[in-house]
Amino acid sequence: MKFWRAIGLGIGLVVIKILMPDVFEGLKDTLLAFFSTLTDMLAFSTEALKEGQTAMVYPHVPQIH
Repeated sequence: MKFWRAIGLGIGLVVIKILMPDVFEGLKDTLLAFFSTLTDMLAFSTEALKEGQTAMVYPHVPQIH
């Protein structure tokens, strides 16, 4: 039955894109902004871990000097 849900979601997205293009573009822009922010946050935390700045990412971890 998940197959039919996926088909319904696809048809729903196509209908929204055709009938309400402004809403579809707004949804698309919102999702792109969300995933861009998420990518930036993950990249920052990975860089901090590489440099040994664990207190910035994980404040409960004690610093070892």
